[in-house]
Amino acid sequence: MVTIASQTKNISFLDQVTRAETLWAINAARHGYSYLSCDESGDLFKTMFPDSDIAQKFKMERTKLSYMISHGLDPFSIYWSVQNQGVVTRYYKCILLGHAPTNIIRDSIVDSFRTDRIDIKRLLMIGRDNPNVNKTVEKLIDGELKKAGGELLKLGSCHIHMVHNAFKAGQKLELLNEYFLVYLPANDKAQIKEKGWATLSSVTQMIIPSEKMTLSTKMIGS
Repeated sequence: MVTIASQTKNISFLDQVTRAETLWAINAARHGYSYLSCDESGDLFKTMFPDSDIAQKFKMERTKLSYMISHGLDPFSIYWSVQNQGVVTRYYKCILLGHAPTNIIRDSIVDSFRTDRIDIKRLLMIGRDNPNVNKTVEKLIDGELKKAGGELLKLGSCHIHMVHNAFKAGQKLELLNEYFLVYLPANDKAQIKEKGWATLSSVTQMIIPSEKMTLSTKMIGS
């Protein structure tokens, strides 16, 4: 269940539209909807709620939904270790069950936590290779957490895709950095070599002769 914080102040109409779109993105991620299946959601809501100004402005197609989940919601669903000052991933254990019914899988996970004296409420999320598999296992584990006063964080099913997409974005940024370096004047290259990428924030604009276009470099090294 998505818990909505109470509104303490009035928000603008555009923010109300953004809020509605965000809630729909969270719902789509929690239930494993495909991006394609949400392509016509905006038109559907306009038809369902013709008297709603928010519904008339609601826009959520596959590209926007993908961007909102990966760039808008993702920063709020990553585990950050205060002690290590970073996102931490650690191997816990493997439990070999072969073919087992869902209740056996649930019991194995719960018993493992209990045996190792780990509070089950520290379990945030269960990853799956496919959004349409092991749904019952997730529901059973979520039920165990609710008994203990917790709840699973349901923002997508496959962590591997998140890591893969983040890696691809990093590769693109690295190539962009190299592209900028080719066309930087020699004195700027020397400054970067001496002081690091942060000096690029002082270079507000530059001309790439072969492309005949002006590019802002403020985002580099931020």
